[in-house]
Amino acid sequence: MMRPGSGRYTALNSHTMRVLNAAKHVEEAWAWVKWTCGKDYAVHRVLAGNGGPVGHPDVWRHEQVLREIPEWKDWADIMDKDKPNHVPANLRGQEVEAAFDKHTGAIWRGEIGPADGIKQTTAAVQEVLRQSRI
Repeated sequence: MMRPGSGRYTALNSHTMRVLNAAKHVEEAWAWVKWTCGKDYAVHRVLAGNGGPVGHPDVWRHEQVLREIPEWKDWADIMDKDKPNHVPANLRGQEVEAAFDKHTGAIWRGEIGPADGIKQTTAAVQEVLRQSRI
C-alpha cells in the first residue's frame, strides 16, 4: 500500500480471461469472453446485485445504475479519482501464474495434500520473483 498523498496508488485491480489453446470451439469461447467483459454484461451484473462495474467508467456512470442504485455515485466518484497502476519492474505475471497453477492444480487433482501444495506453490512463485528485472 502506498503512503497517502504520494500520488502513486490505485484502488483498481485487474483479472484476465482467456481462451485456452485446447479449446474445441475457439470462436464461441472468444465471443463469450468478449460478452462477459462488455458493458451490457457489467450493467446487468450490477443491477442484479452480482458484482461491481469493474473497469468500465461507462458503467460507473450508467444512468440506470445510478437511478436504481444511488450509492454507486460514491463508487463512481472514487473511481474517477483513481490513479494508474504502477507495475513492478520484475513483474513476471505469466511465469508466476504458471508456477501457481502447476502446484495448486496438483492440490485440486488430489495429487498432493494442501499443506505440501501451498509450500510448493510458495517456493515456486518466490523462485520466479527472485529473478532479475525484465
